[in-house]
Amino acid sequence: MRNPVGLAIQPVTRRLWANVVERDYKGDDLVPDFMTEVKSGGFYGWPYSYIGSHHDPKMPKKPELEKSAIVPDVLFPAHSSPIDVKFAPGGAIVALHGSQNRSKLNGYKVVFIPFNSKGKVSGEAMDFVTGWLPNGSNKEIYGRPAGLALLKDGSILITDDWGGKIWRVRKVAQ
Repeated sequence: MRNPVGLAIQPVTRRLWANVVERDYKGDDLVPDFMTEVKSGGFYGWPYSYIGSHHDPKMPKKPELEKSAIVPDVLFPAHSSPIDVKFAPGGAIVALHGSQNRSKLNGYKVVFIPFNSKGKVSGEAMDFVTGWLPNGSNKEIYGRPAGLALLKDGSILITDDWGGKIWRVRKVAQ
C-alpha cells in the first residue's frame, strides 16, 4: 500500500482495515483512493499497479506480481484523501480530507460505508456530513475534515484542520 493513513479494527471480524491515499499525477480521475481490509502478506499493487492489476506505465512491468494484486473493498474518487476511519454500528465512517491537485475539487466531507452483520461491506459510500465544499465551488472551501472520534452517547466528533474547529454530530432523539 502506498499511504495507509487511517487504520481501524472492524468489530465483527476483528480484522484490520486501512484508508489509503493513492498516487498522484495521473490525472483528475486516477488513481482512486480506497479503504480495504488488510490481508496478511497481501499485495495491493504499489508501486507497479493499482486497483488490482492496472499497470502503472511509469513503472517496470511485473506481470506475475501485478496479477496477484488485491482489488480494494471500497473505492473513493481520486485525490479525495480518506485520512481517518472509525467503525460505528452498521458500518464505517470515513473523513475525506479533500483534493488539492484536481481541476475540480472533491472530498471535503464525511461518508458512511454500510457493513452487514458478518462484517463485510454491503453498499456504496454515502454522504454523511457535507458542507465544507460549497456546491459548484472550485476554489472556496469552508473546511477539511481530518479526524474522527466516537463518543459513548452516540455523538461523533469531526476535527477540521482547515477551519480550526471540532464539529459534533449528535444523534437526534425520535
